[in-house]
Amino acid sequence: MAKATMFFARIQTIYGKGRCKTLFSNAEELRMMRREWAKTLGEFSMEQLEKIMARLKQMLADGDERFRFPDVAQILALANDKKRDPAHKPFPKGLPEPEWRTKQKREFGRKAIKGCLAELNGRGGAA
Repeated sequence: MAKATMFFARIQTIYGKGRCKTLFSNAEELRMMRREWAKTLGEFSMEQLEKIMARLKQMLADGDERFRFPDVAQILALANDKKRDPAHKPFPKGLPEPEWRTKQKREFGRKAIKGCLAELNGRGGAA
């Protein structure tokens, strides 16, 4: 029962009392929830419960909509969440383009526009 008390106290601390009212609105409902989940929570080690809480906080920080409101079963499922590294990883952003390259591109663009305007006005090269 101590793990259940600790677990629900942590949930209240993480989510705040306002959001926890969706889970239990008064002290009697909180006691009933603790009793209901005590056996399941007792099967977890303290290290596993700490890992669950750490993952929960990370999910909340990431803005995961699944954890917007406390759902005990979904929170406990974080113990099973084996997050794999994706097969692809985006390349890190490179260094900014040097000023000489930016000037070179602008000059090329000006020449291209000048050539297009000349072609449109009938002054293009003989074909």
